[in-house]
Amino acid sequence: MYGSGQGEIFLGRDFSNNKDYSEEVAAKIDSEIKALLDEGYARAKEILEANREKLDFIAEFLLMNEVMDGEQFAAAMDKNATVRELLEMAEEKKRRSERENEERANKAQAELAQDAFLTEASDAALRDEQAEKATDTADDKTAEQAPEAPDDAEDTNGQD
Repeated sequence: MYGSGQGEIFLGRDFSNNKDYSEEVAAKIDSEIKALLDEGYARAKEILEANREKLDFIAEFLLMNEVMDGEQFAAAMDKNATVRELLEMAEEKKRRSERENEERANKAQAELAQDAFLTEASDAALRDEQAEKATDTADDKTAEQAPEAPDDAEDTNGQD
């Protein structure tokens, strides 16, 4: 089996561990790994060299502004945007953010005003209900305490 062997349990493998593949196979593995690394290095170098001017521009922009977002980076790399265009993008994003924050603040303020209005309306309805109950209670007590009125059919003065 490739790569299997008995190794130390705690600290890794023992240096005297025997490989279960030949030096020839190990050389092929090393060769393939080196080829992959060399190919990746060459491709990365090619990309960096092909985009050197853009990368220098981005470096200068970052030295001046310290920040570049993904949208600005894409514009610099894909559209050859100028410093002015990148700054305008940042300003537009800032204005949009401020506008959205103001809209959220206005919405929150309107919701608070609506909540306050509903609370006041609810409190007023409760006060009216309590006042009505108090009036009804007072009317009931007054009715209980009032003497009964005499019948109209009986005349206590004796006049006909």
